[in-house]
Amino acid sequence: PFFVQVESDATLNFASASRRQAPAAVRSANENNQTLFATFNILRADNQKMDHTGIVLNNDYTTAYEINADLEKMFGSAYTTSLYSINQNIKLAYNAMSHKDAQSSFISMGYRAEEAGQYTIALENPEDLLEYENVLLHDNLTNTTTNLLYTTYTFDTERTQDDGRFTIQFIGRHNTATDIANIYSTNASTSKIIKDNQLYIIRDGQTYNAAGILVE
Repeated sequence: PFFVQVESDATLNFASASRRQAPAAVRSANENNQTLFATFNILRADNQKMDHTGIVLNNDYTTAYEINADLEKMFGSAYTTSLYSINQNIKLAYNAMSHKDAQSSFISMGYRAEEAGQYTIALENPEDLLEYENVLLHDNLTNTTTNLLYTTYTFDTERTQDDGRFTIQFIGRHNTATDIANIYSTNASTSKIIKDNQLYIIRDGQTYNAAGILVE
């Protein structure tokens, strides 16, 4: 990956002369150890200001900061809307960890709001994470939990930077091991129904309400 910071609009040109093929990554040699990307967006309602952060899930990764896996969040001089996860007091644009670590801990999610107003946090690619039963966003201020696999979360905030309000929790399927070979399944089926004027989501025989909460 490359990080590029420019002062204004510009055109970048990467020269192709003397280009060499990079060696294959060691991790790609293990076909049973697949990598999942969870990309989270924060969007300001009034003018579409957006930022995003990612959780990279692969059993070769650890919770330690790893070069070519974790990436620290870079802030410029402007106070802009930002979203990031936090590990060992480091603000991260990309946070790499194993599936086991993701399921055994609460991942701190910090944000910066450049103006007071209404913001929405969403999971950009829920269709890539259906091997998980829940991807839960906890709002510690309002004591609200939202399953981002099925819906987004909108909240009000002042102009602030807050590293303690939100956490993310990944929950795997019931009765499955944390090994990635056992997490993956291609037999998932999802449907939506309307009952008593309420929307329900049925997935693998289990019923969830519109907020992604399991209905007994």
